[in-house]
Amino acid sequence: MKASNYNFVFFESDWGYWFNSLSFRYFRISRGVSEKLVSFMDQLDEMEQYAPAFYKKLHENGFIIEDEVDELSLI
Repeated sequence: MKASNYNFVFFESDWGYWFNSLSFRYFRISRGVSEKLVSFMDQLDEMEQYAPAFYKKLHENGFIIEDEVDELSLI
C-alpha cells in the first residue's frame, strides 16, 4: 500500500482538511490528529496496526492505494 499522489492537506485554526482530488473525497479532523496522520502516511504498516478502522476508511476513499495502482493512467 502507498499514499495517493493526489492527497492534499490544508490546515486552518484547529482543523486539518484532507482532500483526494482523484476520488473527490474529503474529511476534516482535528489539527493534532491530522499532523500525526501526515507522519503515518509514510509508515502505513504501523498505521494499519495502530488504527485499522481508520486505515480501512482511508483505503476505501482513495487516500491509500495498492502499490501497483498507476494513478496517472486512471486520469
